[in-house]
Amino acid sequence: MINTLMSQGIHFDLWTDKSDMTTFLNQAHNLEVAHPGGVLAIEGPNEVDGWPVSWNGQSGYAGSDAYQKSLFSSVNADPVLANKPVYLLTVSGMTPSKYQAVGDMHASADYGNVHIYWGGGQPGYGWSPNDPTFYWSNYLKSAAIDAPGLPVVVTEAGATTAVGSTTITAVDQTTQAKQLLNMFMDAAKSGVAKTFIYELAESHNAGPTDAESHFGLYNWDGTPKLAATAIHNFTTILTDGSASGAFATGTLDYAIQGVPQWGGQMLFQEGNGAKDIVVWAEPDIWNENTNTEIAAPNTPVTIDLATAANVTIYDPMKGTAPVQSLGTTSHITFNVTDHPLIVEVTPVGGSTSPAPTPTPTPTPAPAPTPPPTTGGSGADNIAAAPAAPDIHAGAGNDTLTGWSGGDTLWGDDGNDSIVGGSGFDNINGNKGDDTIDGGSGGDDWLVGGQGNDLITAHTGGNILYGNIGNDTLNGGSGNEIIRGGQNDDVIYGGGGNDWLSGDRGNDTLTGGAGADIFHTFQTAGMDRVTDFHVSEGDRVQVDPGTTYTLSQQGADTVIDMGGGNEMVLAGVQLSSLPSGWIFAA
Repeated sequence: MINTLMSQGIHFDLWTDKSDMTTFLNQAHNLEVAHPGGVLAIEGPNEVDGWPVSWNGQSGYAGSDAYQKSLFSSVNADPVLANKPVYLLTVSGMTPSKYQAVGDMHASADYGNVHIYWGGGQPGYGWSPNDPTFYWSNYLKSAAIDAPGLPVVVTEAGATTAVGSTTITAVDQTTQAKQLLNMFMDAAKSGVAKTFIYELAESHNAGPTDAESHFGLYNWDGTPKLAATAIHNFTTILTDGSASGAFATGTLDYAIQGVPQWGGQMLFQEGNGAKDIVVWAEPDIWNENTNTEIAAPNTPVTIDLATAANVTIYDPMKGTAPVQSLGTTSHITFNVTDHPLIVEVTPVGGSTSPAPTPTPTPTPAPAPTPPPTTGGSGADNIAAAPAAPDIHAGAGNDTLTGWSGGDTLWGDDGNDSIVGGSGFDNINGNKGDDTIDGGSGGDDWLVGGQGNDLITAHTGGNILYGNIGNDTLNGGSGNEIIRGGQNDDVIYGGGGNDWLSGDRGNDTLTGGAGADIFHTFQTAGMDRVTDFHVSEGDRVQVDPGTTYTLSQQGADTVIDMGGGNEMVLAGVQLSSLPSGWIFAA
């Protein structure tokens, strides 16, 4: 079957079943030889917390890590597969302790990997104000724990239409379609490299309320669900149908007001020069008690263009024809409810998109990602730009600057100075004593790499990781994940409810304002917390299975894990601490 589908131009992420790596890689090799480009990626073991791996005498997380390392080295040793990206193994959910148990695996994969599912129409695993834990961004933060500095893919995301299921909250076909459209936009806005829907087609039908039977975009009899049609409409609207290969990108000067808090907006460009502003909203649209849709409110949105243009508005839930044609204007008003709308802006006198076909057709291949800008061996000064958002500085003491649309900045060798832009920044200092500043805005990933690095974040929910060396990490005003890595680090959480871990070495941690969690484990070293305040909601988290004793030593509370490993809470009386101040997870 895979041979047949590859011959039709369909590409596959090949997931290993953990049994026989040699046979699996031989099959992948032969498929790529027969169908060049048919293998999109090689993926590590699936949800290893629920399906454990035994490999080379190791089991549990150690076994899955060993398998992933062997898979990565074997793929890169194969002359046919060596250019294929390797996706990291997965765990279920977003609990940080699971990803911490996997450990730092960034050297054994090209991409981090996460599975994201909804529990209901809110969506329970999306941007719902009803459950602030399950933000999309929090899943990506967890994914970065075991793959710091790597881009992330989502290899499973979906919703089942088995309304009435007693095992998982299911939704109707209309709600599934809206959820998946919103999910694609959340992924794009968050910088996810690729997103895979679970699943394309249903392989069986064990009854209308069997959850596993009804995740598909297509029913088990091959007929499309509303989600398949809506996604086809969405990609058709965003594709002009005439361009092939790469094309020059431009900008659009516009101001937008009224975008809902639980939603967003994002700018795309078609090959013919038209710009598409996608605006979406994600209110609660499914009642889990009555298994019925909730009518979403109309939210007025206003867009003002600096230059008048031809404007049309599309709704992928209604088809591929415009729902509004506004003619030439610079002032645009419309209502958004619970899924994306596309506002197409075409320059006056410019080309327009041809009428899209009303039935599903293969979507043209997307324009290739621009190659990274690479510096020389000297001291370079390089700024990211829309056409060149990814930079590898090379050797030398370099200065790198991000831009507002999101970027990937690698310092490589040398003592580099790196400042991110106002969008999402993926920054890795790599070797040398680097100074890294995430810039304003965006939920940034800031990694020091090797050397004694200074890392500073500002607004947003950022991830900071010192890695190797004696690093200083300064959190910003958001809710952040901050890890020291190896050696002796100094960590400041700043404002917000932060998660701080010195990792290995003798570290000093200051949480700052907010309800912070200070993490330790059996072999963490000797860490000191300078501002533990139960009145702010501060707590200590230990890894599952960690053994420790508690004692009062002078003015300090000491958590002793043996072997010279301890966490000291400076100026804290043990007798004053409430139940639950220390927990395992």
